[in-house]
Amino acid sequence: MAAPSFVAVSAAVATATTATPAYPAGLAAGDLIVMFVSSNVAGIGSAPAGWTALGSPQTGGGTTVMAWTRTATGSETGTQTVNITSGTKGAAWMTAYRPVKGGTLTASSTYGSAATAAATVTVNGGSLTTLVDDLLVELSLLAAVSTFTTSTFNPILSQPGATMTTTARLSSRTGTNTLYFNQMSGEVTSGGTGAPSTTFTPAGSNGSGSVAYVLVRETVAAFNGSLALGGTGTLGATGKPAMAGATSLAGSGSLAVAGKPSAVGDMSRTGTGTLAISGSVATSGTLTLTSDGTLAAAGAPAATGTLTLAGLGALTVEGQPDTVGTLTLAGVGTLTIAGTAHGPATNITVTAALEPRRWTTLMPAPTKTATLQPRRWVGTL
Repeated sequence: MAAPSFVAVSAAVATATTATPAYPAGLAAGDLIVMFVSSNVAGIGSAPAGWTALGSPQTGGGTTVMAWTRTATGSETGTQTVNITSGTKGAAWMTAYRPVKGGTLTASSTYGSAATAAATVTVNGGSLTTLVDDLLVELSLLAAVSTFTTSTFNPILSQPGATMTTTARLSSRTGTNTLYFNQMSGEVTSGGTGAPSTTFTPAGSNGSGSVAYVLVRETVAAFNGSLALGGTGTLGATGKPAMAGATSLAGSGSLAVAGKPSAVGDMSRTGTGTLAISGSVATSGTLTLTSDGTLAAAGAPAATGTLTLAGLGALTVEGQPDTVGTLTLAGVGTLTIAGTAHGPATNITVTAALEPRRWTTLMPAPTKTATLQPRRWVGTL
């Protein structure tokens, strides 16, 4: 688990009637680029084609700020130009973030201003909800009553109910030290709902200004490929994965799917260990364990394909399985169905000498493909 990773921030450039920030270095396809433009006037124009505006320009305290995003192709170079009507000073730059979970980055925003100059400047945005592994990016411009003497404003970024680890990315002055600009980000470790806030302590002069808060979140799509582990270890999928491909473990270890997976492909375990499906499982493909170990489906699985154990061990279906395919145990071990099962077209197959055999459910008459003695059936068959 991790928040989107920081790629780079470009050098800030001074703005007047235009802003020409450069692309950050090291961009790769799929990175999220955030462009921030600020000015001492309210005339910030539209961004070039290909950029998505995050809301509308925010004006207050003698400043105006605006942010846009775009998804990188990895081939971006040079600068972008944004017009600013009647602007005389400000700052602009770009920053970029990268997904870390194989997903897609999205951005939302809120803005705020502190209109009255003060020795301590607090800028609140609008309410938003953060989640664990979100990244909250603060981009700001403050104006001095006279001049700022240093760029040390000790900004503090926070949000009610949330816990985050903050990192400073950019901080300096422009406009003959009459403006201060800043970027910092907070990696959310515990989410919350409320208005993000940044507190500044200006140096040398009271200040006022505006902040853009950009919430960067990675969205991971349902898994539709294959999960594979070769060797000793554990392959686990938790939550509600949708697996339309194959899930396999080769070697010593465990393959576990917990939650409510929908496995419409094949799940196989080769070697010594455990293949376990827990929760409410819909398996319309094949569950296979080859060699010594345990194949278990717990909860309320609907197995419309095949459950197979080949080798020493146990094949267990617990709860209220609806099996319209085949349950097969080949080798020495135990095949158990516990609970209330519905099997209108179910074949129960045992293909080796097994001692003892116990059925603890109401099932149709089983199909036996080998001579098995003794055989114990418990229940009505």
